[in-house]
Amino acid sequence: MLILISELEHRVVILGDRGIHERVGDAGWQDHVDHLIAAIQRREAASGLLDVIERLGVAHAERNPARADDANELPDEIVRG
Repeated sequence: MLILISELEHRVVILGDRGIHERVGDAGWQDHVDHLIAAIQRREAASGLLDVIERLGVAHAERNPARADDANELPDEIVRG
């Protein structure tokens, strides 16, 4: 998932791949976007973002539980650019 935040514009975009979108749907994404926009308007963007990440993580784990043979396919490093 990709979460884009513009505090200045009070704009939030959350993107998920096709598989995630099929499970979350437009209404599900909008709920998370609305939550984050409300937090930005209260000047609590960081806590709102952490809430949304937590909520998305829980929803993703419920729909896609870890398997014993799962492999981490992407590096876990933070890329700053």
